[in-house]
Amino acid sequence: MSLKNFLTSLKAHVDKNLRDLGTLNVVTGNQSADLDSVISSLSYAYFNYVKNKSFLIPLINVSRDRFKLRRDIETLLDIYSINASHLYFADDLKYMVREDQKVNLVLVDHCNIQGDVLKHLFDENKVDVKAIIDHHEDEKCFLDATPRIIKPCGSCSSLVYNYWSKQLDEKEFSDKNCEIVPILLAPLLIDTSYMSSKVEEDDKIAFESYQKYPLGESQLHNWLVGTYSKKLKLESFGPENILDAYYKAIKKAKKDLKGFSLYDVLEKDYKFFSFERNDNSAIDVGFSSLSKSFKWIASKYGQKEIFQELQKFVSSQKLDLLVITTSFSKKETDEYTREFAYFFEKRNENSALFNELSNMLKGKLKLNRDIYHIEKSEWILSDFDENANLILFNQGELSASRKQVVPLVKEAIGNIKL
Repeated sequence: MSLKNFLTSLKAHVDKNLRDLGTLNVVTGNQSADLDSVISSLSYAYFNYVKNKSFLIPLINVSRDRFKLRRDIETLLDIYSINASHLYFADDLKYMVREDQKVNLVLVDHCNIQGDVLKHLFDENKVDVKAIIDHHEDEKCFLDATPRIIKPCGSCSSLVYNYWSKQLDEKEFSDKNCEIVPILLAPLLIDTSYMSSKVEEDDKIAFESYQKYPLGESQLHNWLVGTYSKKLKLESFGPENILDAYYKAIKKAKKDLKGFSLYDVLEKDYKFFSFERNDNSAIDVGFSSLSKSFKWIASKYGQKEIFQELQKFVSSQKLDLLVITTSFSKKETDEYTREFAYFFEKRNENSALFNELSNMLKGKLKLNRDIYHIEKSEWILSDFDENANLILFNQGELSASRKQVVPLVKEAIGNIKL
């Protein structure tokens, strides 16, 4: 069964039986709804059906109208003629759950409830977390979930695949041209920079298994030849460089920000957390990950628009603090680079705390002021806006992505004494 056929059958089943379902069985990725989260949830639901002939609804944990920001996911699914009409989103779930109904939930690519809709349902005691597969820091929640797999891995999709490959026998998963394999390859290649960074043993196991499936005559191969071989400027194209072309195509789509406002760019890969301090107060912090440098942001939007969009974002998301992490390669040297920044309004009651945050993080993140083509006086401890502050550093600790930055910010906020 193809993934599209599974999703079509799922839609028909839900449309026919929704009113009669005692519980909704759902699997969801985290609130950033990035490639890894979406493919992890889709593949988990797919494998569950192959094994158990039961339906799990793979939920994309953002509103339907914001899915347009995920061009890498749209590009990937379009290869298999899958689009948003085949998928379920957070705002769909909001209207699907009856007052007397519960949700049995599987979490992939996170280990605690995320997203406004699911948090609201959980607070109303309508959510039971049944299983977790994740590669982030263990938040020690839902300890009776089965399976409960939380371990370091480049891509959560590897953990999902390895779990289900042990549950499925050869007869159940014998189709050597099964399209779920090239679909799973996408987040693995992207999250590990084509198996060159953050690769763990589970990634190696999954990648070795994926290589058993022939891609030379696959739908993926045909799509790459027809759509991307010229765009990627490939002199020759065949089975020997299909993975390289695939990686470049998805990466190109992920980095495509054409037509996006800065607000869109900030929301494209965004997560929200509420951190408690020792005095039991809570600090609401948003984390936006960007694949472009602040040099690009400055040249694209300009100072006035940047501060207007940042203030709009903080206000609409109801944040005390917005942390922005960028990662990119310098054009001149191809040197991989990270930047760490945060933005807050000076009127915030915690502004004194935020001014100390960089000092708490300087050692662990190796923060310095060697900013890539940005004048220090313009961007470090900026004062050209009387209402808000944007603090920007180069991040020397290149291994620390948002997955590592979030717990460090949480710890710092909890420990800063004023």
